[in-house]
Parts: sequence; C-alpha cells; structure tokens
Amino acid sequence: MQPAYEATQFIESEAIPPDGTKVREVWEKSNKDGSRDKRYAENRQLQVMEYGEITFRSGSGIYEKYMFSDAKRAENFFNAIQAFKNLL
Repeated sequence: MQPAYEATQFIESEAIPPDGTKVREVWEKSNKDGSRDKRYAENRQLQVMEYGEITFRSGSGIYEKYMFSDAKRAENFFNAIQAFKNLL
C-alpha cells in the first residue's frame, strides 16, 4: 500500500472548520481578472482553505482519499503512518 500526502486548496462554500487555515478569499461570481462581478447583487465572498489530503493506494485496487481540515496535523499523521510502516 502506497500512502501519499498533499496539501491542497479548497473553495469552501459551507461552514468553515475552526481548525482550518484560510489561504485567501474569492468571489462566488467573478470577472476573468478575479474581481467581483457587479452584475450580481447577492455575490458573496468564499474562503479558500488549505486542507491536508492523504491518499491510500494499493496494487489490489484500493484507492481512498481522506481530506483533513488541519493540514499540519494531517501531515504529522501521515509521517506517523510512514514511520510505523518502516518499522514493519
């Protein structure tokens, strides 16, 4: 089984997790340059959050991804998995 870790960015349109890290804000409806599209009165800003993603893949067909709201803790967990795997 080959686990992999990746820090990824996700546009959050629902509740923001309290342990997440905000990277930036974007407009729900935007112009090509990223600025607010003023044609929409109900245009809201969305948070871009950094999440940690751990992927488990095996030769027998297992393919699972887990996304964690705290990227640092996810990376620490991944490193612990790798250390445990090296002990076996």
